[in-house]
Amino acid sequence: MSFTDFLKGLNIDTWFKAAFAVSSAILVLALFTNTKWLSNRQTMLLFGGVWLISLAEWKMFRTRTRLQDRGIGGLLKISWQQRIVDPVGIFLELVGIGLVALFILDLFAVFVIGQSGPA
Repeated sequence: MSFTDFLKGLNIDTWFKAAFAVSSAILVLALFTNTKWLSNRQTMLLFGGVWLISLAEWKMFRTRTRLQDRGIGGLLKISWQQRIVDPVGIFLELVGIGLVALFILDLFAVFVIGQSGPA
């Protein structure tokens, strides 16, 4: 199995799946390397928040399927996507939004005020 076959099998067809894949890769890289443009803390806050938001959206995104009688014999399969909100998804989104807000505050403190955040 080649890497391109692996990527084709992921079926990344919505924004939250793409954000999940990118933020997962950057989070893993941030654990082992230092970035020159952001501190590791800022990188973890930003992409951890994006990861949680995209995970929550993926959790609340459902494909519904219904079989309907065609009237002339046989059944017709109807599928549609629906966003179903649940408490766990809302919690994950709120925590993700909080992490992104902490990133923005930390970035503001570093570049505007000139203070570095806690190590």
